[in-house]
Amino acid sequence: MEANKKTVSEVVETGQCVSCGLCASVCPRACIELHRKNGMYQPCIDEKKCIQCGICNRVCPGNQFDYNREYACSSEPDNFWVGNYIKILSMQTQNREILMSATSGGVVTQIVKNLLDSGEYDCAFLVNTHDFKQQVRTKKFEKSDDILQSTKSRYIPVAQNEAMAYALKHREKKIIFVGTGCSVHGILNVIREFSLNRDHYFIIGLFCDRTMHYGIFDFFNQHPKCNGKLSELVFRTKESGGWPGNMRLNLCNGQVVDLKASERMLVKEYFQLERCLYCLDKLNQFADLSIGDDYAISKNDKYGRSAVMIRSDKGESVIDSMKGCFHSYVIPEESVVKGQKIHLREKNLAFIKHKKLNAAIPQKVIDAFAEQKKDFGTEYQSRISKIKMGEQCSYKNIISKIPFRKKVRCWVMDTMRFIPIFWQLKYFIRKIK
Repeated sequence: MEANKKTVSEVVETGQCVSCGLCASVCPRACIELHRKNGMYQPCIDEKKCIQCGICNRVCPGNQFDYNREYACSSEPDNFWVGNYIKILSMQTQNREILMSATSGGVVTQIVKNLLDSGEYDCAFLVNTHDFKQQVRTKKFEKSDDILQSTKSRYIPVAQNEAMAYALKHREKKIIFVGTGCSVHGILNVIREFSLNRDHYFIIGLFCDRTMHYGIFDFFNQHPKCNGKLSELVFRTKESGGWPGNMRLNLCNGQVVDLKASERMLVKEYFQLERCLYCLDKLNQFADLSIGDDYAISKNDKYGRSAVMIRSDKGESVIDSMKGCFHSYVIPEESVVKGQKIHLREKNLAFIKHKKLNAAIPQKVIDAFAEQKKDFGTEYQSRISKIKMGEQCSYKNIISKIPFRKKVRCWVMDTMRFIPIFWQLKYFIRKIK
C-alpha cells in the first residue's frame, strides 16, 4: 500500500489511536465505524467499501502530528515544549455560579458563554455528560443552551466526529472547538485537508497530562463502595474538598460517594492510552488559547485559578474584550513549566524511539535529547505492561499491584493539600482574637 494511501488500520495496530472519531467523519464512503475494544473506541473499516483514499490516515492525530509543517506557517518557538505565545495570564472568572461549578478557574466556560451570548460565534462543541458507559462525543451548544452542563473535567477520549462533520457540512458557520492536544491536532488536520477557513474557528486547547480509556469507568464500578451501581464518574469536583478537587461517584440509587484524588492518580498509568506515551504537546501549542490549572497560584485558593496561554492575535483580542469578567494578571513562563512539570514530557521522545515511530519535530529538539544519553527502555516496558493490565479492568488485580510506598505517598500528598488552608484558618482566628 502506498504511503499516502494508508488507512487508520495501521494506527490502531501500532497503538496510536486516540478514539477521536475524526476518521469516521471524513470518510467519503462512510465505511468507518467505531467499535469498543480494550476500553477504546477504535475505527473498524469495511474493506469492501474502502477505496484506500488515505484521507482517514492523513487527518488522524494519533499518526504523529507534523510540527515542522505548522511551524513553517508561523515560526519555530524558542522552547519546543512550550510553543509560541503572546503572554500568559493567571485567570479566574468573576461569575460565582460558573466558578463554583467549574473544575478550577471557570475560564473556558466563561469565554465560551460570552462568545455565544455576543453572537460572535454560532455554536460551540462541548461535553455534557459524566456517564461513560458509552462513547462520549461533543455536542453542539448554542446561545440559549445551559453552558453549566459542560463544566468539570473528563479525562477520557472525547470523540470530535460530530463536530467536524458539522463543520464540513456548514462551512460558513463560526464554531468554537474545545479539546486536548490530540483533538486539536486532528481538527487542524481536517481544516487543512478540506481547505476550511481557519478564521471561522476559535480553538481552546486544554493542558493534558494523559487521557484514560473507558475501562476506568468499569474499574471504579467495581469499587467496594459502588458494587456495580455506578451511574456517573466525576473525575474532579470542588464540591468535594475544594480545588484541586476529589472524585465523586454518582450511583444509580441516587447515593453519592466521594473518593480522594489519589485513588485516581494511583491507577492512572494502568488506564492511560498508549498514544499518551508518545505525546509531545502537553500545553496544546497550536490552539488560540491554551488553558489548564495554575498550580503555582491556586495552592492557596480553594476555588482554583487557570493558567491561560494566549497564542494568537484572535486569542488576545478575545481576552482583551472580556477583561471585566475575570480576575487576571500576568505570570512568567517558568510558572507554567514548573507547575505542569513539562520536563517529564521529554522522555516521550525516548518512547517514540523505542516504538520506532517517526516524529516530525525540529531536528534540534531530537539532537538535544540525544545528547542526554538517557535510556528509558526499562520504564517504557513497565508502562506498556501496566497499560496491558489496565485493559482487563480488574479492580482487585490492579490494586494488589500498586506498591504500598506509592499508596502512602499519595496519602501524604492528599494530606499536604490542606496544610495551606490550615495555616490560613489559624491566621484568621488569631486576627479575630
